[in-house]
Amino acid sequence: MSSPAGSPIQTGSALTDDIASPIDFARIDVDLFTEKDQAEINDTVQTRCIEMLGGPTSNGTPTPMLVLSVVLEVLRKKYTGDLQLVRAYSDEIIGANPGLEKELEAAWQSGEFESTMRLAALWSTNTQFEPKRFLSNMTVEVEALRIAYNYPYIGNAARTFLAYLNDMHTFFQRPGSVRIGAPYGKVVSIVQSSGTGKSRMLKELGTLAFTLPICLREPEGLGYPNSDAAVYHYFIALTNKHSSAKTHAGISCFLGAAYRETVKWLTEKKKHFSNATRLLVEWNHMMNDDESRAEFFQTVVDSAQDGFAKCTIPNTPLKLKEQKLKNPEEQKTKNVKKQKLAADKLVEIARSCYSVPEGIQNAAQDLDNFMKNLGIQNGLFVTYFDEAHTLKDRFWALLRLLSFQNFKMHLWVVFMDTKSSVAYFTPSSGDSSSMRLRDQRRILLPPYFDLGFDQNVIGGQKPDRKVDNIIASHLQTLQCLAKYGRPLWHSLMSATDNDEVNVMLTAMAKLLCGEDFQPTNANHVLAVFSQLFCVDLAFSNAEAIKIADRSVAQHMRLLTGLKKSHDTFYTESPSEPILAVAAFNLLYDSKCCWSESLPTALNTFSTEMCKNGIVEKGLFGELAARLLLLTARHVASPVFDDAHDILAPIHIITFLDTLFPQGWAGQRREEYEKNFANGYVNFTHWIQTDDPLPKTPDL
Repeated sequence: MSSPAGSPIQTGSALTDDIASPIDFARIDVDLFTEKDQAEINDTVQTRCIEMLGGPTSNGTPTPMLVLSVVLEVLRKKYTGDLQLVRAYSDEIIGANPGLEKELEAAWQSGEFESTMRLAALWSTNTQFEPKRFLSNMTVEVEALRIAYNYPYIGNAARTFLAYLNDMHTFFQRPGSVRIGAPYGKVVSIVQSSGTGKSRMLKELGTLAFTLPICLREPEGLGYPNSDAAVYHYFIALTNKHSSAKTHAGISCFLGAAYRETVKWLTEKKKHFSNATRLLVEWNHMMNDDESRAEFFQTVVDSAQDGFAKCTIPNTPLKLKEQKLKNPEEQKTKNVKKQKLAADKLVEIARSCYSVPEGIQNAAQDLDNFMKNLGIQNGLFVTYFDEAHTLKDRFWALLRLLSFQNFKMHLWVVFMDTKSSVAYFTPSSGDSSSMRLRDQRRILLPPYFDLGFDQNVIGGQKPDRKVDNIIASHLQTLQCLAKYGRPLWHSLMSATDNDEVNVMLTAMAKLLCGEDFQPTNANHVLAVFSQLFCVDLAFSNAEAIKIADRSVAQHMRLLTGLKKSHDTFYTESPSEPILAVAAFNLLYDSKCCWSESLPTALNTFSTEMCKNGIVEKGLFGELAARLLLLTARHVASPVFDDAHDILAPIHIITFLDTLFPQGWAGQRREEYEKNFANGYVNFTHWIQTDDPLPKTPDL
């Protein structure tokens, strides 16, 4: 390899966009690094992979996708030559390229990554920023989350949630509170879109009250916090069927073992720390230390498996034979009776599994008594399951078991997930089978969604804090805008040393759930238009409600309210500058602000959203005016380095020239140019205000 770095001799074609499709395994003939630097970089790749797996004590082997992800991450940070890396990569690349999987496995085993780094498919000769096809670099996001976990917590969301749990506990103690229409159990799900700080809030809750955090993420998957692998494998081994007696027994034995091991650990530590507050600190420290936590849960799983082997498991209710009747009404009545018979039998099985000696009942009572004696937060103890979607149908078996807990106990169970869904965690009574819930007359608590917003701006403003010297130009940078909205953006900026490109790629990926932007896809168009044009959904429309649920889970829309029946909920896309810029980059080309995507997206929005009554159009012409004005501002954006800059201000005359047809000013052109010589406008998206704008302008 004699050619100097930065002077490539291509021995095969390189993809210029993403590398999700089959690739050419040719190499670029370039010395990317010196021999010494390459050795250090090899060590860096190995170290980062080990960190992503959970640290040096982890015995796991990184997946080929993780190795590739880290290789690209390190290249972006270390390579300073003239070549351009591909902007993104897809999780599907491994499946599309079996040979690549073997190569990455071999590279990991040997610890040599130089050959992998020279794969032609990882490099592009196209220097333009092409935001149309990408998937975010998950290692960057995971690193951001890891760093955020170690930063001091900003905001009051954890204390607000604690107050909510205490208030609900007080409510349950009132005479007659547990009645028809009362909550199903002391169970609540946290539902909000990605990046809003669900996991971080519950980690902070652990500094205020005793918590038992359980992360059910797949052990080999990317993400943070790390997976509690032993617990994950225990649950996955249980039959994924909510009506299975063995599944009920297995879950009951696990929670029973977890509660008993908690009391045992705290009792032992109490000998050395009589102060309850100090005991809480020690417990929280143990739960945040990966090695200690893994050891704790391995003990729990071992105990649960022993208990499961010993406990008496009742028979699963038999599936009754179908008997078709000619009379539809008789058939309907018979079906209802049959379903009730099976449901009643399942309730008996669940109650039996709850009360087995190895199960939840006695262990929960012992834990509740222990916590009440400690006296912190009136004995509150919270068990929470992160990435709860991996429970699948087992989720309903767990809920059924928890419904037998005495409401006087101050033990809560919380569920949450990266891709939250209202319909999954708290369905309306009409959407949940009577076989799933023990008693249809009782309802699940509504999801909790108050996680705060703009914490890095509001939470950082203290009376005694000196105001930094900020110049106006800083306000139009992504570094400044990242402080607004959900905390993820600020965490990403901190984790990447203000790498604006990586942060923007992540925002674009999250807005579309990692998919390529398709202007004919109604979900994509709604996600993009909501961030730019302040689009509201019409919740009198059943289809709009389904779209809203999907938008919260996959397209960064925020849940803001819910009806008691859970059949209607309210969402919005509040002012979030990072996502507004991401939407702009998705909607327009990099070379030319006007693109084919815009008219196609507008047509999709009109035919599939407006005409079908899915979105609110507002007063006559209001939505059209928003679209027209902001589109003109987009097209008028100044060009820097062959790309339009939506953050830069534009001259008023330039804006008006774009908005109106040629010759709009007539003979008064010179007068307007003189009067507005120093006039500029700058706006990136529309927002909804709580109060109407004044009829008389301020200026």
